[in-house]
Amino acid sequence: MVVGNEKCGKTHLLHRFIENPDIYLNDYKPTDGIDYKVKYKTLLINKQKNNHKLQIWDCSGALKYRHLLPSFYKKVGAIILC
Repeated sequence: MVVGNEKCGKTHLLHRFIENPDIYLNDYKPTDGIDYKVKYKTLLINKQKNNHKLQIWDCSGALKYRHLLPSFYKKVGAIILC
């Protein structure tokens, strides 16, 4: 889960990590509520390939959506604070 104030770059950070690290988003589009992105990654652990699904939640920094966050905190494995 990525949380932080409005316009701090949470969505941009996720876009570069999940979609394309070489493309910079020039247009600002605020996240309405909560959005998520998924990335599939194969990791080599003890000489065996393991497939993993990484689901990252992008939380709006707008005050009007802050009441939604506590219900998502319960199921989160990690939080990135921007």
